[in-house]
Amino acid sequence: MDDSARPGTPVHVNFTKWDGRQHWQSDGVLLGDDEYGVWVGFSADTEFYRPGRRVVAKRDHTLLFPRHEGWVGRLYDTGPEGLIRYYIDLATVPVWTTTGSGLEVSMIDLDLDVVERGGQAPYVDDEDEFLEHQKLFGYPDEVIAQARKDADGLLADVQAGRAPFRQDVVRRWVEALRDLS
Repeated sequence: MDDSARPGTPVHVNFTKWDGRQHWQSDGVLLGDDEYGVWVGFSADTEFYRPGRRVVAKRDHTLLFPRHEGWVGRLYDTGPEGLIRYYIDLATVPVWTTTGSGLEVSMIDLDLDVVERGGQAPYVDDEDEFLEHQKLFGYPDEVIAQARKDADGLLADVQAGRAPFRQDVVRRWVEALRDLS
């Protein structure tokens, strides 16, 4: 990431699939970084889109991009009953580039997700898609093993409430987003 980027810098998030197809896209703002990685904020009403589907965020939230790990965490500072608190996409390590309008962060989605909804136990989602895409796209054995290991580790971290998967950590960054408004 460009070290000269300041909070409020526009960030385009570019998820693709293993075969290069466009996956989820969105535009947020840089909030800052800490020991967990780079934090990007998204206000309620932000549009997330991929071919054939568009979703509008209903709550302010952040995406956390670790510097050297293959995952991206969508983290909310509230988790009312049944609503997502944490949605962690297993992915390749995020790559940052500077664009004419700000920053872009790109990674390949590896299907597995660790999800926690308010009031419910966290779980690993999309195991079936992960198995299907291993065959369809020919994921290398080391990618499969690393994604599986990372999913299990992230699930344990969320279950234990280890940072950055604690509400006080997330709340600090969601408040930083609101302060930019």
